[in-house]
Amino acid sequence: RPRNSSTHATGVVITDKPITDYVPLSLNDDVAVTQFGMNTVAELGLLKIDFLGLRYLTIIRNTERLIRLGNSRFDITKVTENDAKTYEMLCKGKALGIFQLESEGMRTLLTKLCPENLEDIISVISLYRPGPAQFIDEFLKNRKDRQHILYKTPLLKPVLNSSMGCMLYQEQVMQVCRVLAGYSYGKADLVRRAMAKKKKEAMLKERDAFIAGCVKNGVERKTAEEIFDSMESFASYAFNKSHAAAYAVISYRTAYLKCHYPNEYMCALLNSIMGDNAKINEYIAECAALGIKVKGPDINESGSVFGIIGENIRFGLTAVKNVGLAFAEFTENERETGGKYKSFEDFLCRTSSVSNAKAYESLILAGACDCFGIFRSKMFSVVDKALSSISGMKNEMRAGQISLFETIEENYTPLKLEYPNIKEYPDKERLSFEKTLTGVYFTGHPLENYRVFAKNANSVTIKDLYYSLKNGIIPDKQTVSVLGQVKLLRKKVTKSNKLMGFLTIEDLTGETDVIVFPASLEKYSSWLNTGEVVLVTAEASLEEPFKGEGEDVLKLLLRAITVAKPDGEINGRNAAEKELYLKITAANKNYLDAALAVIKQSKGKSKLYVYYEERKALTVSKDMFVDISENLVSELKEILSDENVAVKVI
Repeated sequence: RPRNSSTHATGVVITDKPITDYVPLSLNDDVAVTQFGMNTVAELGLLKIDFLGLRYLTIIRNTERLIRLGNSRFDITKVTENDAKTYEMLCKGKALGIFQLESEGMRTLLTKLCPENLEDIISVISLYRPGPAQFIDEFLKNRKDRQHILYKTPLLKPVLNSSMGCMLYQEQVMQVCRVLAGYSYGKADLVRRAMAKKKKEAMLKERDAFIAGCVKNGVERKTAEEIFDSMESFASYAFNKSHAAAYAVISYRTAYLKCHYPNEYMCALLNSIMGDNAKINEYIAECAALGIKVKGPDINESGSVFGIIGENIRFGLTAVKNVGLAFAEFTENERETGGKYKSFEDFLCRTSSVSNAKAYESLILAGACDCFGIFRSKMFSVVDKALSSISGMKNEMRAGQISLFETIEENYTPLKLEYPNIKEYPDKERLSFEKTLTGVYFTGHPLENYRVFAKNANSVTIKDLYYSLKNGIIPDKQTVSVLGQVKLLRKKVTKSNKLMGFLTIEDLTGETDVIVFPASLEKYSSWLNTGEVVLVTAEASLEEPFKGEGEDVLKLLLRAITVAKPDGEINGRNAAEKELYLKITAANKNYLDAALAVIKQSKGKSKLYVYYEERKALTVSKDMFVDISENLVSELKEILSDENVAVKVI
């Protein structure tokens, strides 16, 4: 008996009368489905259609909406299909985030084929599949020298000429059957379907009929056999060309948008994968490569989702853990109607009616409240008390029918907080909070303090290692060194009743798994704590993905581990051996006081220099010395802009 029934992801049955007149129904997860399987439904003569829903159609629509804020007449369906800059971008393999073309294999193929038109994109999409993939080298060779394409029989030339002598499409299977074997259109389609569905019995019957038809038309038997076997080997994986063409149009449109409207496109792309931290990090890295800065969440700038602020993209509030859509939308709407939040107290008073302490704590630790110039540690320590005070004031004011949000004077807020005199979270802890709550490091990366160690150890990045193995630059099972941060350690009992581990490490370019055999796990277990920065010496190789779907997977087999040392320990330099420089221009001079207020909260031993561009004068503060940290530098860059803040190692 059937163990369970499954539901086709996109299959829909359409009938002229109530469907119960034809087939029995049942419920699968509250969805009405036919009790008969798809083949039985088709044999009954009912209309069965697969409706594909593509995420990239939504991305295109949302990109258009953003573009139309500045160009109301923009219409993606009206753009030219022969844009030189778009094809130039694809020829360079810059297709990350492009529909159907973003995988590493696809990007490599694009650089080899160098598409010039839509037909070439159709070919790329059709080639990079298990069946037709065997023809990639032949296709590329024939494309360079079209005059010397060899056909097994001259009859194939009109059928395969457009695809460089290679059979790529299901329609070509039908054409070969008609031209070589004399099949009717209907019978040719039956052969195509039999091949696509891998119906062996039907294929055995058709093989004899196909060969007989070819011989009748003057094709040698051996040649006919070779052609049929070639069709059969790839037809089950091949696209029909109409499908590939529709995909190619979407691929081209996404490429055009990325090329000409990168800010809008990358913003829409990021919104489409919220919750997928791996993809978010990958696309943020691509934004950096495009010269687009993705800034962290900010309650005075962020919308509920990713948005464009000037030339940058701002992280959305709902992408922060524990911040729901209702709270994010309320925060955004309140800001639009009542103006920006003037202080942390103002923010709490105006939004506390729709949220709780957990959401505020997450926003603080993610850096969304940094705009108030107060240490995250200080704001975090007073949240509970502040919300209790607001709740008490509400109860008192209700009796007098006075609104908590009525202002007696500008900048007035009934809440006055006293912040404890505590230091900011250490850099490592602060970055850990950002990563946990958003999946992204915004104000730095733990590995940025280990660049000297990585260089001295000849460490290779995870991304470069993958490409080197993929392109044969280094051999399989090569021993390499990778500097990374421990993300996760999973333990498993072996058949011999010993513990082995599966370690996940990440660096600035990605993450990978490391297999740790029992002896190594016992030796290095004390160094494999989450957050630890280690140098992994391992044997590297690429493995096929599960079920053969997707790209090859990088795997490391552990040989040794070394605990990494921060650059400060290697160089022997301390905070007093650094200097902080600020550049004050006509554009940012009004923000100098705000910058100095932030600096005063980070007292230390380093000198502060201020250069006034208008007077061309450099001054050094005699009474203000600073503790230079990544967090401080990041805050100052937010206030004065990146190019006006610098740190000098002396």
